[in-house]
Amino acid sequence: AIHVAKEVNIIDPIAKQNELPDYLDQETNEELREYILRKRGKEVAKKQQKREFKPILLLEEDSDGGILCWKSYDDGSKVSRFIAEDIPALSKQYELATTGKSLASALDNFQGTKSYLGYFKVFARMTPDAKETVIEC
Repeated sequence: AIHVAKEVNIIDPIAKQNELPDYLDQETNEELREYILRKRGKEVAKKQQKREFKPILLLEEDSDGGILCWKSYDDGSKVSRFIAEDIPALSKQYELATTGKSLASALDNFQGTKSYLGYFKVFARMTPDAKETVIEC
């Protein structure tokens, strides 16, 4: 689900200083695009730059006792224990993702979790009932 979120821009790429303005990045007429870039005195990049994203944290149960924690999507390392009140601060540094099972556990065991669902970007492996809960929040 996370790779799809990147492709459809649910997760925003980190802007680079040397990126083209949006209208040039989306220009499909290559001649026009190169002309505008030449007029501005910029070099035309032949290869599209790889997009970079904020690190992604996945809410999961820890294998050492079923405690909810945030794990790095990239390497699976434990970043921190889940505390609902920390979600806004975490969302400034990371993109937040969860599965239906982890979300159900958080909603059952941590009061106030519902009020922070807007900070999550990816909801993966959700049952219809879990999707309804997210939509209602």
